[in-house]
Amino acid sequence: QLLDDCLKSVFAADHPKGGIEVVVVDNNSTDDSLKMVKAKYPQVKVIKNKTNLGFARANNQAVLDSSAKYFLFLNSDTVVKKYSFVKPLKYLRTHPKVGALTIKLFLKDGSLDYDNHRGFPTPWTAICKFSGLSDIFPNSTFFNNYHLGRKNLNRVHSIPVSAGSFLMMPSKLFRELGGWDDQYFFYGEDIDLCFRIGAAGYKIIYYPKTQTLHLRGASS
Repeated sequence: QLLDDCLKSVFAADHPKGGIEVVVVDNNSTDDSLKMVKAKYPQVKVIKNKTNLGFARANNQAVLDSSAKYFLFLNSDTVVKKYSFVKPLKYLRTHPKVGALTIKLFLKDGSLDYDNHRGFPTPWTAICKFSGLSDIFPNSTFFNNYHLGRKNLNRVHSIPVSAGSFLMMPSKLFRELGGWDDQYFFYGEDIDLCFRIGAAGYKIIYYPKTQTLHLRGASS
């Protein structure tokens, strides 16, 4: 049902000129996901794995043969909105030094999902996160670097790290960086990719002018 809701929203959203290519990678699911996709979304390219290869490797599979100029890595537990594709893509196209972009994510209860607006996990950041200091001082960049002190999430700005739940980037840069590091099975691969994007001299942008529902954790 998560995948169905996601794909339904993907095809209901406005698409950029030239259209979109949608790829679903199935990591050996045990329900009727593939049967549903083939029946309801025959235009979707499906890659079926015999075993669970993990998040990074599956995403690399999805774009291996693609000729698209831009990739959007999207979790199946998301429901995109009308402009979730066209507005971020326009920004990417007009800002060549932007290496990746994410948008504002909302949780089911209507609250903001801060996990795609993060700093790097330094020892101090981890201490504050797990001790609860970041929750006591949520707006402090010193104590809550994990979520960057919850900067103004209504304006466009650069961030060190975005989660992989919604990550759009130029395909040329993605290939130059060698894609996702598939030594990561699940979790951490988004931090690694963002680090390499920054090291290559590109910015990662938090773009809140459009939004998407994220049922965080539902697809993991």
